[in-house]
Amino acid sequence: MRCQTTQVQKELVDTVVDALQEGGFVFLQGDVFEVVVDMRQKFAEHPDLEDTLFSKDELSEWIYDEDIDETRVDRWLPENPLQVPTDRERLVISEGSPVYRCLLEKKPKKSS
Repeated sequence: MRCQTTQVQKELVDTVVDALQEGGFVFLQGDVFEVVVDMRQKFAEHPDLEDTLFSKDELSEWIYDEDIDETRVDRWLPENPLQVPTDRERLVISEGSPVYRCLLEKKPKKSS
């Protein structure tokens, strides 16, 4: 089931990416699969960002797959790279539910 409303708007993505230094990261995390997939897709569509686990083509193919499988742990970071869990993250993990995490990096500008 796909998320019916967009949680992240293009304007937010543009603002975050513009403020981010080259080589900086956007860390996305959540426990509602459809919402995190939507956020990841919106950020991955930005031309200056690169998903740390997938190429844009691989990610696009996976996201638009009608049989998207939320149990595929290889699609997500296994640990919080900040190493400081949020209260929500601790609660979700204590209940035995998954937390979906991804990291996108701002690519350096190509010199002309």
